[in-house]
Amino acid sequence: MNLLETNIFETEKIIDVQTGEVKIGYKRCILSSAAIGSCIAIILVDYKNKLAGIAHIMLPGIAPQNANGLLTRYAFNGIIELLGGLQRLGAERESLAAVLAGGANVLADPSDTICRDNILSVKKLCASLKLEIKAQSLGGTRRRKVRVDVQRSHVLCSIGDRPEFLLWGA
Repeated sequence: MNLLETNIFETEKIIDVQTGEVKIGYKRCILSSAAIGSCIAIILVDYKNKLAGIAHIMLPGIAPQNANGLLTRYAFNGIIELLGGLQRLGAERESLAAVLAGGANVLADPSDTICRDNILSVKKLCASLKLEIKAQSLGGTRRRKVRVDVQRSHVLCSIGDRPEFLLWGA
C-alpha cells in the first residue's frame, strides 16, 4: 500500500481523524481526533523521526470476515494498520511511544461494557505487540479530544469541556 496515494500520510497541516480511521502525519502537522467517547484513540509517536499517527478505535478485537466498511474500526485492524504505516515510513520501535485516550462510559450506564471492552482489547494488543504505553487518559463518563503536535512530539488531551493539558511529551 502506498500511503501517499491513500491519503493516510500528510504534512504541514491539521489532519482530522474520524471514528474508525487511521492517519499518519510527519513533522509540521497536527493530528486531531475529537468526540472520543467509548472509543479509544491510540496514538503512536516516533519522537526521533518526527512521525506520529492516530487510530480511532471503535470496537474491540479483530474485524469479522464479513465486516462491511472500515476494518480499522476494530482494535486489532486499526493498531496493525497504524504500526505498519509508521514502520513503512521509517519509524523505529525504540523511539515509539504509545498513548491512549478514551474508553468513557458517556451514557453512565452500568450495563454498557463497550468502553471497558475497548480498553482491555487495546491494552492487550499493545502488550502483545510490545508497544509500551507511556501515558493514558481512560475511563470516566466524559468524552475526550486529542491533538498531536508531531514536530514537538506532544500529545494534548481535553476531557469534556475542560481545558487541554499535556498528556505526554518527549
